[in-house]
Amino acid sequence: MNVLENYAFIGILVAVGIGFPIVGLLVAWILRPKKPNPIKQSTYECGIETMGDTWVQFKAQYYLFALIFVIFDIEAVFLFPGRSLMAPWSFTHCWKLSSSY
Repeated sequence: MNVLENYAFIGILVAVGIGFPIVGLLVAWILRPKKPNPIKQSTYECGIETMGDTWVQFKAQYYLFALIFVIFDIEAVFLFPGRSLMAPWSFTHCWKLSSSY
C-alpha cells in the first residue's frame, strides 16, 4: 500500500468535516429572509425599550467564581466513581485518584 492511500481516508474526513458546515451556512445565507425594516433593527429586551447604556461591564469575580465552580464540579464527577470502587479509603487512594487526571 502506498502511504498516500493510508491518509486518503483522513483527507476525505477532514474535507467533509470542513465542507459540511460551510455548505450549511451558505444554504442558510441564501435562503434567509432579506427584508430589513426599522422594527426588526431595533433593540428588543424583554419587551421594554432600553434606557441608557445597554453595555454593562460585569466584575471579573463572577467569572472567576464560575470557572472555579466548574473546575471543582468536574473534578468531583471524576473522583466519586473512583471512590465508590475503592472500599478502604485512605490518603494514598485519594492521591492516586487526583494525580491520575
